[in-house]
Amino acid sequence: MGMHTLHEKKILFMFAILCILLIATNLIDNTHDFNLFEFDDVTLERVDGGGRLSDVKSLMKTVLNSSASVQHLRDKNQNRTNPSHRDGGRKEGMIPKKKSRKEPETKPNLDNKLEDKSSIKEDTNESARRQQLEQTNPLFSEWVINPHPFHFINNSGNCSQYVPGGEVFLLILVACRPEEERDRRWIRDTWGSIKAYKGKTLLTRFLVARSPKKIYTRKLIWEESVLYGDIIQENFADTYRNMTHKVLMGLKWAAQMCPRATYVMKLDSDMFVNVFRLVDLLEASPRSNFAIGHLKGPTLPQRTRTRRVISKWYTPIEMYPESTFPPYLNGPAYVMSGDLPGRIFNQSVHARYLPWDDVYIGIVMTRLGVQMKYGHHFEDYPIGWNGVAVLKSILNGIASYVGHQRAFNFVLRDIWLQILAQYDNYVYSPPPDSLQRFNNKSLRHW
Repeated sequence: MGMHTLHEKKILFMFAILCILLIATNLIDNTHDFNLFEFDDVTLERVDGGGRLSDVKSLMKTVLNSSASVQHLRDKNQNRTNPSHRDGGRKEGMIPKKKSRKEPETKPNLDNKLEDKSSIKEDTNESARRQQLEQTNPLFSEWVINPHPFHFINNSGNCSQYVPGGEVFLLILVACRPEEERDRRWIRDTWGSIKAYKGKTLLTRFLVARSPKKIYTRKLIWEESVLYGDIIQENFADTYRNMTHKVLMGLKWAAQMCPRATYVMKLDSDMFVNVFRLVDLLEASPRSNFAIGHLKGPTLPQRTRTRRVISKWYTPIEMYPESTFPPYLNGPAYVMSGDLPGRIFNQSVHARYLPWDDVYIGIVMTRLGVQMKYGHHFEDYPIGWNGVAVLKSILNGIASYVGHQRAFNFVLRDIWLQILAQYDNYVYSPPPDSLQRFNNKSLRHW
């Protein structure tokens, strides 16, 4: 039994020596330095345990000096040293005895170096690719490269049916989704029913497209069109990527059905317009080749894309190879002179399509040489949702964000009544069902 135990100990001891040799060889490959094996005597004595580690230390020195494989690695490492090593100088990268060891370069730093080297190639390749795309798919062409092959399925009729001679001072086109019934109802109940101010006529219309799947929504749009006559709709799918088609539809309708409008406004359905301040502003503004709003740009296209997060404004170079977007008026609210809708629509068929409607309209305006002007308070966002902040924003601004949440309509109802009390010389004509909602003080959601 004792013989068997001693034999097992010998096997374990030989296995330990083999493991130490493998570790030593691995360390030599990684560090190219044999000083790693000059262990501190204090460390060895501390873990001695039974006096056997001192024998291991001497055995390791013997193995390292006599092993042919290790000697081959030593010669190989010496041949890989830099010229300063061969000149007898201090070996850079050697680890001094009993001194702090220099940490190897971390992976992020190595990655950055690789990225720096590859970024030059990527920039060169991307620049060449961008130039090729600009030639094969130009931003503008004398040929039709962006047709608008859609027709009206809800037209709303000519402006002359609602205003004598079609003399509309301000035409407001509200872009909304078919299912946003409450937003349209709220707008009809408030500023959308201001028909005139200071003798100047105002007209509000809603821009929608066809709901892809919801039969109920299609029926709802048809009923609103019959009841209110303020729906403009074409036969393309109502999606975010078709927002440019929706705005172009509105501009086409304005040019064909309301050509005598002095100004045309594009608006999102989650904005509240102080039409009184807007009319006061436009009275002193140019009436041709003019646009005003929250002016932005030039800006960089959104090129970043990850597997988990894809920005809705992600713009690959295949879609827009140019390096920057030209100046444009931000989408929630802007106004243009009445001569521009027809010019923009006619020019748009010669401009490459882009789903970001505000950027696309800005590209076409830049091509036409339109004077775009920055307007204060065209895109106000009240700090916090409370009646005082919203009332202050609407009274002092042009267009204020109120969102799609309908739980606060009772607050907006009271705010609207306070706004009406601040002005006079206007014509306010809401639909009959709006008056019923206003007179019912118990209503919280409309």
